[in-house]
Amino acid sequence: GEQVRADSTVIARYSLINWKDSKVISSSWNPADAPGVIDMSNTLKGVAEHLVDVPVGSRVLLTLPSEQARGDGAVAMVIDVLAIDHSTPAPPPRPPPTPTTTFR
Repeated sequence: GEQVRADSTVIARYSLINWKDSKVISSSWNPADAPGVIDMSNTLKGVAEHLVDVPVGSRVLLTLPSEQARGDGAVAMVIDVLAIDHSTPAPPPRPPPTPTTTFR
């Protein structure tokens, strides 16, 4: 399947679980709810780092230390990568900087 990129918007089912006490922090597994959305440019550091290049159709288990998660403890995350959302166009590339001339 198509691979997740650093700027992808991923449609997924996921669960984020506190490593220490095994409590579910957040989840999108409820079949009555729509799948979750992971904006790769605005997600947990560990997800942004480890989900890149994972193909659609994969199930991934991530164990993230505090510094790659929310900062308040280690977490485990199970992610089913269902699709990549292409409905939001990528922002246009930035133009090169304009040279400036200094007059004296």
